[in-house]
Amino acid sequence: MIDTDLVDLDASIDAGISEFGLVVHATPGRTMIAADIDVISRADVERLVAMHRRVLEAMIADLDGDARDTLGLLPGDEPRQLLTDWNASAVTWPGEPSVAELFEARARAVPEAVAVRSAKGALTYRELDERANQLAWRLRRSGIGPESVVGVLVDRRPELLISLLGVWKAGGAYLPMEAGHPADRLRGVLTDAGATVLITETKQVPRLLAPAGVEQLLIDAERGALRTEPVTAPPRSGDPDCLAYMIYTSGSTGRPKGVQITHRGLANHVLWAARRLAETGTGGAPLFSSVAFDLVVPNIWAPLVTGQTVHLLPADLDLADLGAELVARGPFSFIKLTPGHLDVLARELTDEQAAELAGTIV
Repeated sequence: MIDTDLVDLDASIDAGISEFGLVVHATPGRTMIAADIDVISRADVERLVAMHRRVLEAMIADLDGDARDTLGLLPGDEPRQLLTDWNASAVTWPGEPSVAELFEARARAVPEAVAVRSAKGALTYRELDERANQLAWRLRRSGIGPESVVGVLVDRRPELLISLLGVWKAGGAYLPMEAGHPADRLRGVLTDAGATVLITETKQVPRLLAPAGVEQLLIDAERGALRTEPVTAPPRSGDPDCLAYMIYTSGSTGRPKGVQITHRGLANHVLWAARRLAETGTGGAPLFSSVAFDLVVPNIWAPLVTGQTVHLLPADLDLADLGAELVARGPFSFIKLTPGHLDVLARELTDEQAAELAGTIV
């Protein structure tokens, strides 16, 4: 907003050159589109100008029109192309399974296949399922049920997946947390999420004092006691609209904000990832990013609903060793990573090594 009593608008705004390849200038009385034809062709610029004009004309013709009704503004056959050619992605939805149920079905089908592997050892699907069931019974005694939130602060080792599955089997939702985050942030998200239990490890206790009212369950210290629990799952609700997990934004624009993900939404995403990523191979996927970052959801669950292996890379892994570690553990069905990771791998791997690493890289 500009105070025109203080600012000479006509003298202050112009269509000056910028570093961008395509710029829309809105000046008093006109709109101008400028482009660098080394970036975008003249024909495409003219096409964009025509579309822009159609939008403005539609706004003038119907001031109360629906801004979502934009397909009619596309030229020629493009509406059909968008809807039919490029987005013919409908698939048959297999009822209302949760990811936990999909994992349990896979555990019954391939009980002796390796579900998770790390430098600390490996667990079969049967072992992972049974140990998660035992944790679920322990969580039930702590009052965990539908809509309960449980914080999970565990290093990248098999106990991490035991914890996530155990929360689901108890009927709750997990809140993944990153050990490298400041203790104040960790306490803040536990409080904001309304968590009543924190699953963590003995080594985290001196650094993180859980907020009042949050029970700390030390999964390493209680390992012996957990083995006395039943290996079958406790009964739980199958409501697909119940909460599956919460995840928090970085907080770079202020206070971190919690996002709630339901079992229905998670299953939709994981079934897609299983079909498009995991089922293109048999090698599973590596996990080397923080579980407090939503990027890793397919890395964890797509392998586990397809009978493949989640490969946990050490939490203290030096990025200079990432390429060698992946080569030693691969090949994988897919790798999902950040552009920063991709730059690291481009420096560490030969073209031949990169080509053999995975069938799909996201």
